[in-house]
Amino acid sequence: GQQGGRDEIAQLVAGFNRMATDLSLNREDLERRRAQMEIILRAVGAGVISLDPDFVVRTINPPALRLLGIPAGEWSGRKLGEMLGGQAAQTLPPLLHRLASGPHETLRRQMPIAVEGEVRTLNWTLSRMHDPGGSAAGFVVVVDDVTEIMRVQRMAAWREMARRIAHEIKNPLTPIQLSAQRLRRKLEPKLADPESAQLLRESTDAITSEVDAMKHLLAEFSSFARLPATDPVPTDLNKLVTEVVGLYRGNSTIEFSTELDPAVPTLDLDRLQIRRVILNLIENAVAAIEAAEPGPRAVRVSTRLDASVGTIHLQVADTGAGIRPEDRARLFEPGFSTKRAGSGLGLAIVSRIVSDHSGYIRVAANRPRGSRFLVELPVRQEAPWPRS
Repeated sequence: GQQGGRDEIAQLVAGFNRMATDLSLNREDLERRRAQMEIILRAVGAGVISLDPDFVVRTINPPALRLLGIPAGEWSGRKLGEMLGGQAAQTLPPLLHRLASGPHETLRRQMPIAVEGEVRTLNWTLSRMHDPGGSAAGFVVVVDDVTEIMRVQRMAAWREMARRIAHEIKNPLTPIQLSAQRLRRKLEPKLADPESAQLLRESTDAITSEVDAMKHLLAEFSSFARLPATDPVPTDLNKLVTEVVGLYRGNSTIEFSTELDPAVPTLDLDRLQIRRVILNLIENAVAAIEAAEPGPRAVRVSTRLDASVGTIHLQVADTGAGIRPEDRARLFEPGFSTKRAGSGLGLAIVSRIVSDHSGYIRVAANRPRGSRFLVELPVRQEAPWPRS
């Protein structure tokens, strides 16, 4: 009997040890899977947030923190809706309640969000989670930044419109100009009254000069619609900045300065197009200063290598009138201008060139006043997108 008891105990101990080993392996497996999931969530570009059934944040990955402007240590134990601003704060909580109580497993919305004064357009996907028993286990929110995709789509539409406008308006302009000149040549010698002759001259001059202005505007439209494909060559960006800024020094009451990072490497750039970017941004800065109240008059152009992400920052800062926050989102759209006489194509062309170099441009407020235009260019160029 004793032997049988010992055998049973031995079996129990062996069974317990096996169970402990299985639990340990399961725990290790779970820990390994959790670590893998964390690596994946950190690596994906989309923001991923998990919420409990009461909409309190359980987990949030770094892209979500960045896209939503949530400080890293401030999300634990809080509801997602409380941490958002603007339209998202109003729209998201009712959507989550609808998802919790309605028949839908997933809801999708597109909503803008403002982070540090910059408005980004995000695609939101809200999904219900269930535990193995089928009970509600919470929610997953995925946010995707589609600002750049939408901007490219709008640009393509604007380009097509610019091409059509340029084509339709260009044809009659030269005949109008020639007709005005012919009228003047034929009629001026026949007019005995000096006042009538003067009126004819002024009228035909006005027609000719307005046609010239229209031709200039159409040249800008055509330039925007048909920018040549980029032709990258090894370029010293610092040298290019120095050359362009040198054109302005000494010719103005505005103080021009540069701050160039010697670590900026030689880049594969279309030299003429990037020169145009720098020129346009400086011209923009000068116009903003001329439109401002009396005060400091300075333009500063700087370069900086951000080696951690392989990006070059080219910045043009001015002490001009500044740009209203509500205008910043539309600033790079064709046809939008804060200047009375502006065609609204200068910054659209700049944005297009930067985009063709796989780069990104944004605008922020300068201190104490004015604007900062920041162009980010990759150190290693990707193959350019084929032109449609």
